[in-house]
Amino acid sequence: MTMQLKYTLLAVLMMASAWMVKAQNGDGQNVEAIRIAYLTRQLNLTPEEAQQFWPVYNQAQDELKALKLGQRQEVRTARRNFDTMSDAEVEEAVNTMVEVKQKELDLFMKHHEQYIKVLPIRKVAKLYKAEADFRQMLLDRIKERQEARQNGRVGGVGARNRLR
Repeated sequence: MTMQLKYTLLAVLMMASAWMVKAQNGDGQNVEAIRIAYLTRQLNLTPEEAQQFWPVYNQAQDELKALKLGQRQEVRTARRNFDTMSDAEVEEAVNTMVEVKQKELDLFMKHHEQYIKVLPIRKVAKLYKAEADFRQMLLDRIKERQEARQNGRVGGVGARNRLR
């Protein structure tokens, strides 16, 4: 690895760490910056792997977000109106939910095929584990904040420390 490449990688990691600290301390949390820093640490990508992986990963995230945004309003409407919906409307809502789950699976398979083209299979497996671990850390952090608010404290320092 050339010296310039090492310095570039170091600069990127430092910026990601700075974003993570800002996201943890700032009012508007930047979960994406934290996710990038977390995945970067967990996957231990080489510069070459990172250069190929991040565009594929970002495209996958964009496609998944678009799919979920498309369904979000339908889900809210169905939840709000469930008790007053006819059986046909409930059936339509359930069928839509199943179709979205199938689309999510189709996207997962598409992106899995792309990941294994740019990363060794062990790093792809680490990616899936790291994503699950990251989601769990976010849920834990939300839970701790809710408990802190209920107990009259602001924050949830324990979860914040786990994200470092």
